[in-house]
Amino acid sequence: MLQLVRGFCGLDVGTTSTKAYVLSQDGKLLVMHRSSYPLHEPEPGHWELDPGEVLKAIQETVRHVARRCDEDGVSIESLAISALGEAILFLDQDGNPLTGSPVSMDYRGAPYMAAVESAFGRTQIYRRTGQPLHPMYSVFKMAWMKEKRPDLYSKTAMICDWQGFLVGRLCGEYVTDRSLATRMLLYDAEADRWWDEMVEFAGRAPEHLPKVLPSGKVAGRLTPEGAAFLGLKAGTPVVLGGWDQACAAFAAGVREGILLDALGTTQALVTAVSAKALPTGMDALGYQVTPGAREGERLLVGGSLSGALFVRWWTELCTSFGASPDDLTPDKVLEQHGDAPSSIIALPYITGRGTPEVDTSPLGSLIGISYATGNTDILTAIIDSVSYEVRCNIEALREKGVPITQIYASGGPTYSTRWMQRKPNIYGLPVTAVTDPEGSARGAALLAGLGIGGLDADAIIQRDLTECRVYNPDPAVVEQHEQRFQIYRRLYPALRDAFFGTSGRSGSSFSAS
Repeated sequence: MLQLVRGFCGLDVGTTSTKAYVLSQDGKLLVMHRSSYPLHEPEPGHWELDPGEVLKAIQETVRHVARRCDEDGVSIESLAISALGEAILFLDQDGNPLTGSPVSMDYRGAPYMAAVESAFGRTQIYRRTGQPLHPMYSVFKMAWMKEKRPDLYSKTAMICDWQGFLVGRLCGEYVTDRSLATRMLLYDAEADRWWDEMVEFAGRAPEHLPKVLPSGKVAGRLTPEGAAFLGLKAGTPVVLGGWDQACAAFAAGVREGILLDALGTTQALVTAVSAKALPTGMDALGYQVTPGAREGERLLVGGSLSGALFVRWWTELCTSFGASPDDLTPDKVLEQHGDAPSSIIALPYITGRGTPEVDTSPLGSLIGISYATGNTDILTAIIDSVSYEVRCNIEALREKGVPITQIYASGGPTYSTRWMQRKPNIYGLPVTAVTDPEGSARGAALLAGLGIGGLDADAIIQRDLTECRVYNPDPAVVEQHEQRFQIYRRLYPALRDAFFGTSGRSGSSFSAS
């Protein structure tokens, strides 16, 4: 009889797509499949997912890899879930979503921040939750729902993130992990429990929230209905993965001194911090402290909500005017442009600015355009702007005494050798492209195996790192980017008061200055 290969499945639920990723016991990718879905804007500034569309994509994705595994003699032994942070679902007593699911870039809750700050104070909020005040967090979306849709809020029996929702739907009990619980601004990480006073302030009770366990723990097993939905065996263990950025950091082997540059729809910067007290002022700079996938691990997280969304916006705009998508790939554009900086400068603030000066008011900008400026100049500037923002974070962290000696990169740019080579020239540091750019999905798959004792995750991660490609700085080009960066870093403060404060998007400013 043919002996089945043991497989461990990671399900990554993102902002615009979901991925199912199956690893073997020795950490080799067996099969992966992705399905996309749209991000909706039912009202200006209200960005949300349609839960039905996401569930359909999840079902299609997991069933696809399940069929492939059956055909190839692979037995899926466990499933772990990685999910986007800050997205929230309001469920009725039968577990059905009552509304769309607002995501991180949805700032509808911004007007309620002042009341939360007045009631609890920024210092206490940061000490308890590890999160600075920002309109992306779920508690502010709850406040909006409470005031604007009281009819639906009163019917809400459960409020949860996407991992908690899926565990409840697939296993019969709502359970999430610590890293995603902190994204709601309702979880007291210091006490390792829901923050009762904050939950009560939002008009709910702890029983309206999922149970919280550490990443890597078995949350439940697939019910017959859950198994049929996914095309897997009933009784299959479902392991807690966590926030997608925590899963990606786990897969990349992030430790203290290593900064993960994870670029997807949004930009996340993640490093591990020791158990000692954080440097003072990290909350003012907007950095978040969140539990990692490893027991006792803390992650320091920064970044922005724009990320590759800026690149995607420009590409879609050009194709809408008839440009060929094949002519707008990063490799092709950067090959045409060369290694030097663009002749213009872009500011990637299409959803506001992230760390180290969090501010929702700035707008994306293109500066220095002339009649001779072409699409190659513009797209190169946009691509570089994301890395210049990373450089701003590297400088800010070092000034606070957080050591940054290595950069790991994951996400879309790792598919492009030319994009990857620009990063070390901007950072002035070697950049390691992680073996697999699908870090969140791979991290979840590793946790799926680790959670049931099916694989040695640490040994696999260390082996992966030895196979990574390292991109080194080119001293001649580094100097060119250094000159451009010194100009770039002065533009935000120069425009903040003269333009962004009066002409920016609506909502309060959360600048650290």
